[in-house]
Amino acid sequence: MAAFALDSVYDSPQDLVQVEVRHSGLTILPYVSNFCSFGFRMINYQYRRELPVSAHLVGTRGVPKLFIQADDRPALADDTAGIFAKSPDPKQMVRERLSYRDMSDDDRRTYENQIVSFFLQYLPPTPPR
Repeated sequence: MAAFALDSVYDSPQDLVQVEVRHSGLTILPYVSNFCSFGFRMINYQYRRELPVSAHLVGTRGVPKLFIQADDRPALADDTAGIFAKSPDPKQMVRERLSYRDMSDDDRRTYENQIVSFFLQYLPPTPPR
């Protein structure tokens, strides 16, 4: 049996490049967004046929999935919500106020407990014989 958790996931690396370019504020300059996308594709040309995350999730029907969405990164939260919508059941969505790096110690413990509880719910505590 398997299960997995995805935290603030983007569908393809190009999506993350665009998120970071917009976050940097450089999109006010003409063609910066296009140039960054082109440069990223050229640097990673060998991976051009890799499928997006959502395409890989098609084959996970029956595998429990936990999606974690952080509200402090709206672009990644939107990507995570879109992938969640495309993903087959069973699936769960958890919303957090902050990314893990910005959480207090108490928030981190709560976050970690949610993930551990999810895996304990769907995975056996000991391997089958």
